[in-house]
Amino acid sequence: MYKVTLLKTAHIDCAESVLYKGGDANIASTIGCHAFLLEKGDECYLIDTGIESVDEANKTKSSKADWARFEDEYSIKENLDRLGVDCGRITKVFLTHSHYDHISGVVHFKNADFYMTKEEYDLFLNDTSVHRVVNAPVYEFLKDKNIILVDGEMQVGDITLKHRGGHTKGSMSVELDKMLFVGDTVFNHKNVENRVTPGFTQFPEISQELVNEYADYPGKIVTSHDFKEEI
Repeated sequence: MYKVTLLKTAHIDCAESVLYKGGDANIASTIGCHAFLLEKGDECYLIDTGIESVDEANKTKSSKADWARFEDEYSIKENLDRLGVDCGRITKVFLTHSHYDHISGVVHFKNADFYMTKEEYDLFLNDTSVHRVVNAPVYEFLKDKNIILVDGEMQVGDITLKHRGGHTKGSMSVELDKMLFVGDTVFNHKNVENRVTPGFTQFPEISQELVNEYADYPGKIVTSHDFKEEI
């Protein structure tokens, strides 16, 4: 069994039209932005790396409000420092997708292998969106790093990586110990409980299939943005 620690990196008041299909653009709900530390024996892994800079993250936001930090929210390195975990101990980073609020902290992990789907890697290299601009340090850092591409599904020890799509073409889930980390394929647990897709998704039909699958998942669904997420 892995010890899993939720690492809070920021929060924002997000329009419900972004969170839910048919949501009201004039109503906002607070969401967080999480990364996750996985520890088992001497192994230390991460799922995503959260927001490195809230100023840079605000260049990519979908809502009128800004990303900000409460007193218990820190950059990924600050989170790990507070736990006494040196960044050099992280040997694997599983990237659910390549948006700034999930990938921007990779620059601290010089000893890690990085995992993402082949589809997302292609998107990452060819992305012409604002994420390409703010992720410039990430591109530079990853140039000479070991990036392992997931084609469909991959087993990494007792961790399962699976291509999902929906939010982005190459979005990926990470499964371990009957916990399914779903990245941004849903934003919060209400998406799953009510079987309502996010409003912000590139592939709505795939998102609906995923919401239905997650609602029937026999273990725990873990989101990256539900403000009340717990491990």
